[in-house]
Amino acid sequence: HSWLEFRRVLFRSGANLGTFGFAPAINNKKVLMIECAEKNYECLELTFKNLENVILSSDIVSDREHFCLFNSDYGSGGTISDNIHGDKKTTTIDNLCEKNNIDNVAIIKYDIEGYEGEALLGSQKILEKTHAVLLVEINGHCLNLREKKPSYVLDIIEQLGYISFFAYNDKILIPINKNDNFPFCVVDLVCIHKDNLYQYIQDLTFREKLSKNEISQILASNRENSNDDCKRYFETIEP
Repeated sequence: HSWLEFRRVLFRSGANLGTFGFAPAINNKKVLMIECAEKNYECLELTFKNLENVILSSDIVSDREHFCLFNSDYGSGGTISDNIHGDKKTTTIDNLCEKNNIDNVAIIKYDIEGYEGEALLGSQKILEKTHAVLLVEINGHCLNLREKKPSYVLDIIEQLGYISFFAYNDKILIPINKNDNFPFCVVDLVCIHKDNLYQYIQDLTFREKLSKNEISQILASNRENSNDDCKRYFETIEP
């Protein structure tokens, strides 16, 4: 199986140094890590240079190939913007899988600071073929900067045949209802293809949904404990 880690950073973020792929990499699993920020990529090269099972790529992933501008002067990541005169060209996850002869994927992690939707759309072929488990970050602040909402990503996940789950208390998987108020600014979702749910029933604990009271409590707690970026995001959504 191949583990794919995708990091394209918009504005500031945490360290994008291959944490997700480290365990499978040292256990001789095939890993593809994609990182377009130059300094982060240099760290990946130093960390994984002696592992033949690790593929490193400095590409920028999207839903299609197009030109863009990329600036990595801010923090540990960078910013991108579509521009027909840009000096960078995006690609898709499907293209990278074909280029690297990857056709048997176990897990794909999308943590791209607001561009997860585009990367998902660029993964349709490999997802249809493998039904890989997805770990998808929803970043309300970064989506808001693009005038998009979490429902934009949730709709794409659903269209691809997946169900999104929130890990409640890190133990119980609860499906996210896109029609409910979304009580998170930044959250990681576990997404399982609907045809593969039977594989996990025996090993994982599921609950039907979050109650309205739980949603209100989570939202209130997140509003109170958020950083400034997320506080601004919560100001844009319904109370």
